[in-house]
Amino acid sequence: MKIPYDLIHKLEADYGSLDLVPDNNPILHQIHEQIGITARDNIDLTKYEKVVIDLMKDGFNLHDIVAKTGMSFYLVRQIASNYDLHPKPKFRYVAVKDHEPKIFSNGFENFQVIVESSCYSLTVAKIKLAFCGYHLYQARKAFLWRDLAWHDQYLIGNQLCQKEPQGGIKIEFTKTSKIK
Repeated sequence: MKIPYDLIHKLEADYGSLDLVPDNNPILHQIHEQIGITARDNIDLTKYEKVVIDLMKDGFNLHDIVAKTGMSFYLVRQIASNYDLHPKPKFRYVAVKDHEPKIFSNGFENFQVIVESSCYSLTVAKIKLAFCGYHLYQARKAFLWRDLAWHDQYLIGNQLCQKEPQGGIKIEFTKTSKIK
């Protein structure tokens, strides 16, 4: 068994330490194969990993998890990186229409998907959404993904997504609109 020191040194140069390399890194997989280490899938999750994974699936961000559990930010970030978990978005704007799901967005520009034309300022977005029957509100404090009701919708870029039970996401439609 030949130890691939050149690959190990490359990862250490990129990440500072092998401990900081995410488990899904292809070079790390190559090193594991060369020295005969089996996949991490066969290892049981620790209680910390279970807590972080569950909270991230519920829509908590890294800072919320640190505050809720008392774990270090480094540990939470490392677990999220190891399992390729990404925090759910926060939203600054909400469009409300009577008897329809609310539509959340982190930027007023994203509402161009709804109005089918450019929303280059907050005032323009409010006017164009009003023509479609919506009222646009800006949050004083960000709306968190976990606080959205089931079947509320949210915009990420040009995608309108719908929050589903069990943390699922259903993409409603994708529509691109050229900004003039």
